[in-house]
Amino acid sequence: MGCLLIVGGAFVAVTATFVTFILPSRFASAARVAPAVTGQTAIATEMQKIQSGAVLSQVASNLTLSKRWEEKYKEAELPAHVTESLLKGMLAVEQVRGTDLIEVRVFADTPEEAAEIANEVVEAYRASPLAPGGTAGKPGVAVVDKAQANHRPASPNKALNILGGWLAGGLLATAGVWMVVLAFRRMAAAVGP
Repeated sequence: MGCLLIVGGAFVAVTATFVTFILPSRFASAARVAPAVTGQTAIATEMQKIQSGAVLSQVASNLTLSKRWEEKYKEAELPAHVTESLLKGMLAVEQVRGTDLIEVRVFADTPEEAAEIANEVVEAYRASPLAPGGTAGKPGVAVVDKAQANHRPASPNKALNILGGWLAGGLLATAGVWMVVLAFRRMAAAVGP
């Protein structure tokens, strides 16, 4: 049993390293908007509007994502609802802590695509009839930060994955060595002096 744990520990460490290096990199980029509303409920509502089909279909249309992604996903024709679903899966929409700002983060295969889509999402939201209008001469939705292409991958976190794999493998191997040592001690005690 101890030998199996030692071999298993080595296998876990090597596998974690190998898998980490074959995983494709994903890039993230974020844009921030001030939605011209305040209060948790109002901001949560605006966050849902940003992720709505009306906004995402406009983004897909403006960027011709169906056409672009047909090649990527090797499809003859990518239906609009599939494109919108893929787009929604790339989005993370959150309220910026301690503010009334909303952050739209997009994860994509390239830094440029992530930034382009994040910027288009906030622009499509701002231009849509779903966005709140300004009051008393104030503007409606304002783009606070435009997304920039970030060339550092958001995932996988190679250092953390490798460290975790080696730690887990090391713990398994240590448990295996401990079991082998105990087995030898028991055998030596059974044989006697």
